[in-house]
Amino acid sequence: MKLIIIICLVTSGIITYGQTTSKVRKVVKLLDEQTIYLNSTSNGALAGGKSRVNYKIDLPANTIKWYYIFSTSPNEGKNQTLSLMAHLSRVIDPTGISAVTLDALATPSGSGGIIDIFIMGYENRTAFMSKDNWGAWEYNDPGGYEEGRTLNARQGKKSIDDVLSGTVFFGIKNPHAKDGVNVTFEAVAIVEEETIFKTTSSNTQMVFDQTTYNYGNISKGSNGTHKFNFTNKGGQALVINSIVSTSRSISGTPSQEVIQPNVNGFIEVSYDTNRIGIINKQIEVQTNAGNFILKIKGQVN
Repeated sequence: MKLIIIICLVTSGIITYGQTTSKVRKVVKLLDEQTIYLNSTSNGALAGGKSRVNYKIDLPANTIKWYYIFSTSPNEGKNQTLSLMAHLSRVIDPTGISAVTLDALATPSGSGGIIDIFIMGYENRTAFMSKDNWGAWEYNDPGGYEEGRTLNARQGKKSIDDVLSGTVFFGIKNPHAKDGVNVTFEAVAIVEEETIFKTTSSNTQMVFDQTTYNYGNISKGSNGTHKFNFTNKGGQALVINSIVSTSRSISGTPSQEVIQPNVNGFIEVSYDTNRIGIINKQIEVQTNAGNFILKIKGQVN
């Protein structure tokens, strides 16, 4: 497995006066709540019915996490109300201080047959919908992203924080050879909007030697750490209050919490290189000179 990672530090240029940021999180709809009926694989191949479908999702800018939820029933036209958009809007903290956990979302009931769900790129989507000359599906498993995949389930909910940008395809498959299944599903995203305000004080200045680092190609399981060096060029002590991550796969550690004027320090960023799929993460460094976002992008193939 190979990994391409790019880490960017977003600071609105070199800081001259310091800065503070204001962030607001909101819920954005990706897929409307809807119900479809999937035929069995035999009917899908021989009787002209459909036993699998896919939906295109364009992830909004600044997506930090997204969710889908689903339930099944055996009878066509019978569906359960999910209301994921409404429920997530009630439990989200707009400031982002309190993270939304998957446990905070109710799990719907399911009484139908089992289904498979795949989160895919374009090539995987093409394989997912490909049929042979006899009209049978060519691939039972089209591949795609491991995070978000669901197999052999009647109901469920998933949160995704590895695939956060670009276009993905949401594929649903009925794997049963004889029985059809009714499926209700919905998908939403949490988007974070940030406004940066410059302050008039230049007593504390956090200036980085480099703002972008490219790992290049490294193997799965190899060292995923990098140090971002900086200098306090202000006249007062620089205080690193906290480093906040939105994912378990990335973390940050400062060389020290208080850095005196004209003293160097660093933020060591660590990423779990055993994870497969697209990488789009961020860490926020919160200081008395303002808040700084370290972003990680890349892909584990």
